Amino acid sequence: MKNENLIKQFMEENGIEFNKPFWVKSSNNEVKYKIIEKEGMWGTIPKIQFYSNEGEWKETDLSWLLLIIFCEGYEITPSKQRPKDGEEFWYITPHGTIFSVLYHSYVAKDIALFLMGNCFKTREEAEQNKEKILKLLRRNEPLVDLKEVY
Repeated sequence: MKNENLIKQFMEENGIEFNKPFWVKSSNNEVKYKIIEKEGMWGTIPKIQFYSNEGEWKETDLSWLLLIIFCEGYEITPSKQRPKDGEEFWYITPHGTIFSVLYHSYVAKDIALFLMGNCFKTREEAEQNKEKILKLLRRNEPLVDLKEVY
């Protein structure tokens, strides 16, 4: 089996896509990574980048990717992905009720639910995050200050 297949299998099993960030948590820290494809002398090869404290993506040694793939003790969490048009998602109302609807990229409510993190692939995921969303929904100020957006 080629290494390329091992990496693709690892990515598929963990819901990771090329050029999309994901989190890796170990016993003492949590780091945001992404796997990219780079053209090299012998064709396209995977590289791994991490999000630095300086706020920029930096390439790191492939040994980190091997540790994440083959060693125990690493918890991998892919970043939330916007649902596709017509895909079912679950959300929590201010009263704590959980509903499912189909996502539409032209509906402002659906977009807002996704952007605030109240958009879940399963009812179980919504249940697990219910208290966090209810706390967010009880806020008395906007999530974004439009004066700060440029």
